[in-house]
Amino acid sequence: MNFNRLHFSTQCIILGITLAFGYSTSCANATDLQLRFVYDGPAPAAESIEATKDKDFCGKCNLKSERLIVNKNSKGIQNVLVYLYTGRRGTELPEPRERYPGRNVVQKVENCRIEPRILLMRTNDTLVSVECDLVQHSLNIPFFKNGPLSGLRRPREPLIMTLTQEEPAPIPVECNIHPWMKAYVVVLDHSFAAVSDSDGNVCIKGLPNDRDLIFRVFHEAGTIDEVNIEGKSIQWERSRFELKAGERNHDLGDVVLSPRLFTVSSASQ
Repeated sequence: MNFNRLHFSTQCIILGITLAFGYSTSCANATDLQLRFVYDGPAPAAESIEATKDKDFCGKCNLKSERLIVNKNSKGIQNVLVYLYTGRRGTELPEPRERYPGRNVVQKVENCRIEPRILLMRTNDTLVSVECDLVQHSLNIPFFKNGPLSGLRRPREPLIMTLTQEEPAPIPVECNIHPWMKAYVVVLDHSFAAVSDSDGNVCIKGLPNDRDLIFRVFHEAGTIDEVNIEGKSIQWERSRFELKAGERNHDLGDVVLSPRLFTVSSASQ
């Protein structure tokens, strides 16, 4: 684990830093998985968050709950994570021909919130947590395999950490000072993962077509274990679904989710 701190200037400037995962929703090939998560009901309104700490600064940031975001026009559900599950009884991938070198992946702390809500990373990627606010934050990231990361940070102070091990689940990111600040970091040993966009679209490109593929679905506000596709109710046991080897159609279309799958929204997050 490589961990060090750097000092930034008085502006939040990011140079030479890239994202490890793309978020394109343009799927065209048989080896691409595409689907769209749809909320089966009126879109819930985002609740306002009262800044209980650093009110002079955070209270001016127009904070809204991001725990469950539904597009009021398309009913698309944002921030649903879909990833190829390679754990116990999951998909076995072939050994890569070349070692993945890793990239710098940005997590941004700005206006008393953490962006993106779900950060996708691969092993050997470097987490660059960029602090943009003028108030002090204390992020806590309880990694299992890479070692926990926590501590006070001065305003404008970035944090850099190379993650060498995959993590068994999405890892919550929270601020010990500002309880509404929350996000997740996902560390995988492959690139077959995506997060739904503002219309609920998910696209995972370049999947192998010579083996069964098992996917896991995660949303922070509920357990996705029952879905409706083309009018049929389908059980996704342990929030997983499978595509059989050789299948040519990886377009699941609209995956409709009942509001009862999601717990009541909380304005604290």
